[in-house]
Amino acid sequence: KLIAPKGQIIPKTDTIEVVNFLTENRAPVRCTYDAENQTNIPFNNRKRFSYCTETGEVLKARFNQVSAFSDKVAAVRIGQSVGFIGLDGQFLPDSKLVECQFKEGLSQGYLAAYVNGLWGYLDTHGNWLVKPIFDSAEPFKNDFAQVGIHNSTPTIKPKPYNLTYIDKSGKLFTQRFHSTQPFEGDYAEASILSNEQNSRPLW
Repeated sequence: KLIAPKGQIIPKTDTIEVVNFLTENRAPVRCTYDAENQTNIPFNNRKRFSYCTETGEVLKARFNQVSAFSDKVAAVRIGQSVGFIGLDGQFLPDSKLVECQFKEGLSQGYLAAYVNGLWGYLDTHGNWLVKPIFDSAEPFKNDFAQVGIHNSTPTIKPKPYNLTYIDKSGKLFTQRFHSTQPFEGDYAEASILSNEQNSRPLW
């Protein structure tokens, strides 16, 4: 639940639980009961996610998955399709639904999303900044995001350097790393392996 400044518990009903932080006066919530008489639909496919405001108002539960709001936009999933909604709970008029999945929310206007196990980035119009080609994709921070380069030949042992960064134009760094951390300002921590027999990360 949420606790308002005057101590009110939000939402009041026991059939709604908060599942993420309140951002931009909207908190992602989950209906813990069969809100739409979906008794014949598998539990994981029921449209049971929505949003609650700081006054306790709950928008109609009609999504299978929701993210927190960022810059007045949130990512939502209905079935296998992902789209983007505004604070009113309605889909953005200039955005299209895309068949994919996501785990975290929008960051700096882009959503890390995956199809068949490969990751890419969607903008809020439903267009791919980079189509799903990565083994991993982290949210953007300070205009850069960490990505894992896909090993296209799984029978060959993957290289020790398969991580790098991508910018908001979709351009990849040429340098590859053993491990990476998000950018903080103009810099990021990254490592390669030493040439010793028992190689160790050098940061």
